[in-house]
Amino acid sequence: MTEPKKICQYCGGDKFKKVGFSSNGKQRWRCKNCKKAISNFQIKIIIKNPNPPRYWLGKKRSEETIAKIKEARAKQINQPCSEETKKKIGDAQRGEKNHRFGKKNSPYARMMISLKNKGRKGKSPSETSRQKIREARAKQIFPNFDTKIELKIQGFLTLLKMEYVAHKYISEIEHRYCCDIFIPVQEGVKQKTIIECDGDYWHGNPNIYRKEKLTEKQIKQIFRDESRTKELEKKGYRVIRLWESDIKVMEINNFKEKINL
Repeated sequence: MTEPKKICQYCGGDKFKKVGFSSNGKQRWRCKNCKKAISNFQIKIIIKNPNPPRYWLGKKRSEETIAKIKEARAKQINQPCSEETKKKIGDAQRGEKNHRFGKKNSPYARMMISLKNKGRKGKSPSETSRQKIREARAKQIFPNFDTKIELKIQGFLTLLKMEYVAHKYISEIEHRYCCDIFIPVQEGVKQKTIIECDGDYWHGNPNIYRKEKLTEKQIKQIFRDESRTKELEKKGYRVIRLWESDIKVMEINNFKEKINL
């Protein structure tokens, strides 16, 4: 049985020369093709996989193979799974039933993923992809839980017997997002209202944080808050922004004054 061919993890070259030892006494090699050093441990991993994928060796699929793959994929697209099948697939992939549960990628697998993703960094998604992302985000509930200050305001609204919707997705403006609390028109409320419970740190409360001390994240969030407020007001919404420090000491009478009830 012949020994499997050694392959460089960076360029796929198969010619090496010894370049001393590592700090733990392992043999190190240098690829004669790309001039990069590679450890003996990494070479052993490659030996265990003597038949790497075709694109590793610079080979391409034939036109006939590509045509067959396209035809097979077209059939899959035209024959979508039923809801029952989708549920079965989902159940089979959750938790401990998933064949990948508790497992980690091997060094070889990580290396393959890195090579496959090489060159993708910095590429912008197409307009079609962006539209699909927007539609998917519209169905998401973000965040997954209510903060303490949001729960307090929701409690006030419940005591006042007011109808409200938590984390409603606002799609009518350019900077679409999930608002904290949406109050529809009802008795005592003549205008659609949005209440934002802003954290002092993340939204840069000016009563606590000076302008010159704000971080880059805080500056960006303040810009988003101001943009969304202007866009919402143009669409006929009334926007009430409450600071975390104010909500913590707020009583129900103070809240009624804030929203002019």
